[in-house]
Amino acid sequence: YGHFRVMPVTGGINVRDLSCSIERDSARAGYYCAELGNGVKAELSVTPSVGFHRYVFPPTPEAHLHIDASSLLDKGSTPQHLLACGIEILSDTEMSGYCTSEGGWNVGDPFTVYFYLKADRPAIAWGTFRGDRFSPGRTSELSVNRNDHWPKSAYFTYDASGGETVNLKVGLSYVSVEQARENYRREAASIDLETAAEEAAGAWEQYTGRLRIEAAEESVKTLIYNGIY
Repeated sequence: YGHFRVMPVTGGINVRDLSCSIERDSARAGYYCAELGNGVKAELSVTPSVGFHRYVFPPTPEAHLHIDASSLLDKGSTPQHLLACGIEILSDTEMSGYCTSEGGWNVGDPFTVYFYLKADRPAIAWGTFRGDRFSPGRTSELSVNRNDHWPKSAYFTYDASGGETVNLKVGLSYVSVEQARENYRREAASIDLETAAEEAAGAWEQYTGRLRIEAAEESVKTLIYNGIY
């Protein structure tokens, strides 16, 4: 559903435009890698309830990781609608938050997704955004009432003068922040991105191995397996 977008940024943060080109990328089951136009290399993997992120920054005095608690799939024929969101910086390596939305592929009542984020490098600075309002050093942005639909986000800043690699693990839950933290502890605290990718690939093989597909053209097999995925 596009919740809790993480964006690596070099230089200043412009929340009105965090877009960045992808120069080249590659993917396989359980793993994605992209080299971005700002010089950052991004790697992603996953366990059932945790997202694994790795960002390799080029040498720069200002490297940021921007986490958007208000992001969702608000385009297309079945857009979602933001009802409430919030984000808190718990320490120089931790954040948590939530997003409540309705619409999209969900038919029924509004629902809330929670997250707990853990970084392996301490940030040297941090802050928040409420809409375009920039608050360096602030640690919390929450919806104050049912009519508070302002986008809310937060960031960590790193000194990457000699280059820097930051790993994130983001636990998710439909129940609570504490359950998201527990999902992180259970699934991700003791493993790295490579292990997560290997386990995800193994799960993929386990499921697709139930089928034996024979086709004269390799492209047909690829089409069928992509459909299953």
